[in-house]
Amino acid sequence: MKKAKKQKKSKIKNNLFLPALFDFVFLISSLVIFTSIQKRVVEHLSKIMEILKENVPNLENLAREQGFQNFTRMNEFMIHYNNIIHLIVALILLLLLVFILFEGTAWFLSFRFKKQRYLKFLYKFSLSSCFIFLILTFLFYSWISILSKNAGITDVLVSNSIINIIFTSILLTLTYFSLILFSSLKEQKLKEIFKSFTKNIKKQTLKAYCVFLLLSFFLFIFIFLVQKKSPLSAFILFFIVLPFILTYSRNLIIKEIK
Repeated sequence: MKKAKKQKKSKIKNNLFLPALFDFVFLISSLVIFTSIQKRVVEHLSKIMEILKENVPNLENLAREQGFQNFTRMNEFMIHYNNIIHLIVALILLLLLVFILFEGTAWFLSFRFKKQRYLKFLYKFSLSSCFIFLILTFLFYSWISILSKNAGITDVLVSNSIINIIFTSILLTLTYFSLILFSSLKEQKLKEIFKSFTKNIKKQTLKAYCVFLLLSFFLFIFIFLVQKKSPLSAFILFFIVLPFILTYSRNLIIKEIK
């Protein structure tokens, strides 16, 4: 009896706590990377704004008459501009790296493989993650580009709120397909992975994904209410609870696929 209880506790620990730990490390790592790079991007942006204010008395007229190429001739402007591009690329690559390492490990632990090796699984997870990050980069670039174009137009064809709804819907759909793809990596061969992916786009996995969205929504509402009284408590609570939501939702989807 005691042995059965001990095995049950060990199973819960392996199924929930260990993957959640790697989810936690991923979230903290991503926060550190994002805040450090964001700080440097803001510094370069402020320098760019200073240059424009000093050298361009009437930005709107000059842009209309002579075009943006006049600004790119300023060496200092271009140095800051290039640094921002490099920092954004570095941000994407670093986030991709920590995602592969920590989330890949979390998925591996959630699967509880008996035969498949860790490095082999991580290789498949890396390829899938690169593909998804490529789509995400294009999605966010398109999103920002459209909003930026709308900012300079008074009579817009589609409002920003509608654009945000469309891109948010695309992002949520992509997240669902990404979860199904990662869940299909339990298969060994590419053909089997593709079959598993198409087969498991179904009602059961969609329900499991909706559970994740609902739990995340309630967490964000609760955090929003808590942060009004104690921002630090809300911050700590968010990074403690979210990893367990991620792990629980991942286990639900894996269970439906199995």
